[in-house]
Amino acid sequence: MYTCARICIKVHFSFYFLLKMVKIHVLIACLLMANYFMLHQAIIPPQNLTTDLSALLEFKSHISLDPFGFLDNWSSTTFVCNWTGISCAFKSQRVTALNLSNWSLRGIIPPHLGNLTFLTSLDFSHNNFSGFIPLQLANLISLKQMNVGYNNLSGEIPSWFGNLQEIRFLLLNNNAFSGAIPLSLGNISNLEKLNLGYNLLEGNIPKGIGNLSNLRTLTFRGNQLTGSIPSGIFNISLEEIDFAENSLSGTLPIDICNHQLKQIKGLNLSVNQFQGEIPSELYNCRDLEHVSLSYNQFNGRIPRTLGYLVKLKDLSLGGNIFTGVNSISTSNLCSYLGVMRKFANSVFVHLQSYLHFYSFLAIPKLHCNLCYVKILCDALLSIFSPR
Repeated sequence: MYTCARICIKVHFSFYFLLKMVKIHVLIACLLMANYFMLHQAIIPPQNLTTDLSALLEFKSHISLDPFGFLDNWSSTTFVCNWTGISCAFKSQRVTALNLSNWSLRGIIPPHLGNLTFLTSLDFSHNNFSGFIPLQLANLISLKQMNVGYNNLSGEIPSWFGNLQEIRFLLLNNNAFSGAIPLSLGNISNLEKLNLGYNLLEGNIPKGIGNLSNLRTLTFRGNQLTGSIPSGIFNISLEEIDFAENSLSGTLPIDICNHQLKQIKGLNLSVNQFQGEIPSELYNCRDLEHVSLSYNQFNGRIPRTLGYLVKLKDLSLGGNIFTGVNSISTSNLCSYLGVMRKFANSVFVHLQSYLHFYSFLAIPKLHCNLCYVKILCDALLSIFSPR
C-alpha cells in the first residue's frame, strides 16, 4: 500500500510538472507571437493600403503612353489618395473611384485592378485601352458604375457582369466587343443605364433585359443584332431606347404605350428591318420628344395621332413605304409640321379647325421648314373675308 501510494504521488507530481511546463511554453509562444506582430505592423503599413498601392502601380506599368503625364505622381512616395484621378473613402482610406476619362492613355487593363475591392466607380472612357476585360475584375462586387466607352477593347462581353449586383451604370459603347449579348446581364436588377452601342455584337436581344425594372436608358445601336425586340422591354419604365443601325425585324406592338413605357422620351429604331404599321397608340407616350423610325419597312398611313405629341421636337420617318394621304387635325400644327420635313409623304391639313382654334385675330406665325413636304390645305375662304 505504501509503495503504491508513493508511485501515485510521483505520477501526480510528474503530471503537474509537465502541465506547468506546457503552460509556460504556451505563454512564451504567445508573447513571442505578440511581439512579432507588433514589430511587423510597425515596419509594414496596413495590408489594405498596400493592396491598393500595388494594384495601381501594376496598372501604371501596363500603360505604354501617357502623353499628358497624368500618372506622374503615381509613386510609392506619394500617398495613394492624393494621386491624380484617385478618390478614397474617408474612414477606410481605400480607393473607391478611379477616373481616368479623356487622358489619351494607351495600354491594357491588367488583372491586378481586381484587388481594388472597395472600388465603386471606374471610368476609363475616351482612351486607347485595348485587349480583353480581365476576369479578375469580377471581384469588384461594390462597383456601381463602369464606363469604358470609346476605347479599343475587344473579345466577348464577360458574363460575370451579371454577378455585379450593385452596378447601376454600365457603358461599354464604342469598342470592338463581339459575340452575343450575355444572358446574365438580365440579372443586374439595379441597372439603370446600359450602353453597348457601336460594337460588333450579334444575335438576339436577351429576353431577360425586359426584367430590369430599374432600367431607364438602353442603347444597342450600331451593332449586328437580329431578331425582334423582346416584348418585356416595352413593359419597363424606359426613358430612352436606341436600337438604330442593326438588323432587327418584326412589328411594333399595338399597345406599345399602354404599359410602363409611357414615360419614354426618345425612341430610335432607324436603319433596321421593322415592318407593319406605326401604332396609332404611340400618342399615349405623351413625353416623347424624339422619334426616329426612318429607313425600315413600315407601311400604311402615318398615324394622325402623332399630332397629339405636344412635346415632340424631332420626328424622322423617311425611307419607309407609307401609302395614302394623311389627315391631321391638331392644335399644335406647327410643332407637327416642323418635324415632318424628313419624309416625302403628303400631309392633309384641316386649316379651318386650326384657325378657329386660335381665332382669326391670333393666328400664330409658322416658322417651319417644309421644303420637302407636300401640303394640301382645306380651308373655307370665308374666314379670310373682311368683317
